Amino acid sequence: DIRNDLYLTLERGDFERGGKSVQKNIEVTVYVLYADGEILKECISLGSGEPPLPEHRSFVLYHNNSPRWSEVIKLPIPVDRFRGSHLRFEFRHCSTKDKGEKKLFGFSFTPLMREDGTTLSDESHELYVYKCDENTLFSNHALYLGLPCCKEDFNSCSSLPSSLVFQRSAKENFWIQTQLSSTKLTQNVDLLALLKWKAHPDRVMDILGRLRHVSGEEIVK
Repeated sequence: DIRNDLYLTLERGDFERGGKSVQKNIEVTVYVLYADGEILKECISLGSGEPPLPEHRSFVLYHNNSPRWSEVIKLPIPVDRFRGSHLRFEFRHCSTKDKGEKKLFGFSFTPLMREDGTTLSDESHELYVYKCDENTLFSNHALYLGLPCCKEDFNSCSSLPSSLVFQRSAKENFWIQTQLSSTKLTQNVDLLALLKWKAHPDRVMDILGRLRHVSGEEIVK
């Protein structure tokens, strides 16, 4: 049986008050987007028997700039659409005075796969928050995909454009946790190299040695 399910937990966030006298009522909207920017229409599941959704909206905590959601959703993303795809998280303040009014003030994102072909690791990820407003158009996703999504991504960026369309909010951060259950993809770069051994047959023994060393450490743990 083929399986490729990514379990995503919306953990928490730290957001600025933004000049308001009270704290915000923050809602997170989650999207899965293909490499071409198309939103994956039926790839978010809230549980067994629930119909697939094109997006997920978190619950809202009243006047809380440091919300803790701990919401878990399932993303059954097709294997052939995994590479190049990314997650986008949009943050909105939900007004209590004007019922139904939601103002976009920021977003975060993360690719599902790294350049070496491995997937997001099974751990907590601290993502950057970029400022934007309700008039922001995400039709050209390349405008933000060239930016670092987290600290590790920033350290690997060779250079950034002098004038950025989106500015990072230095005092705001967003945390997610991911766990992948897949029969096709892996987070282990050595296992990935072993699966592609025909490309570099001379490296097989070295790769096997590293895998044996990792397996031994896991047994000790």
